[in-house]
Amino acid sequence: MAPLLLHDLLSLPQGDLTRPAVVDGARQWSFLALKNAVDAYASALLGAGIRRGDRVGILLPKCLEECAAIFAASQADAVFVPINPVLKPAQIRHILADSGARALITGETQLSMLGDALEGLEDLAILRADQIPLDTPVPALPVEPFLVRSTMPLVGPARSLCPNSPAPVDPLHPGKTPARCTSP
Repeated sequence: MAPLLLHDLLSLPQGDLTRPAVVDGARQWSFLALKNAVDAYASALLGAGIRRGDRVGILLPKCLEECAAIFAASQADAVFVPINPVLKPAQIRHILADSGARALITGETQLSMLGDALEGLEDLAILRADQIPLDTPVPALPVEPFLVRSTMPLVGPARSLCPNSPAPVDPLHPGKTPARCTSP
């Protein structure tokens, strides 16, 4: 059985997709609305250049958008870094720099509170949750090998097997087809 990731929870059969999934005071999103928001946020992250394993800071209060941002980071194959919005700007900057965050999902209020604390973090893409259109489809993620296994046959050279890859893959040179890497 394949590992279940956080965003996979939204892909499982849910029955009535119009029933409430998350509630924030008087606001609520159905499972379908949450999935659409997650898709839109994930699309925005991918559009900002986020790749597998990149860190995504999430600086939002406990709200619907924070929930969607956490699921979206998972869907974009990124690692989410939750940041408490009551921290001081210097502390937030330290968390972003120390974690190596490549993106920050935040709100207008939190961004204005930061002032110039993010200066010098040139590689940090800043995404405002309230400016991400919620009807954006998420592009398909590329298939990447998660395992390269070398075999030692009784006759002939060693081969590297990439069992989940649709084509031969050399992990050191992903764009190049190696002579001895075969798919099952």
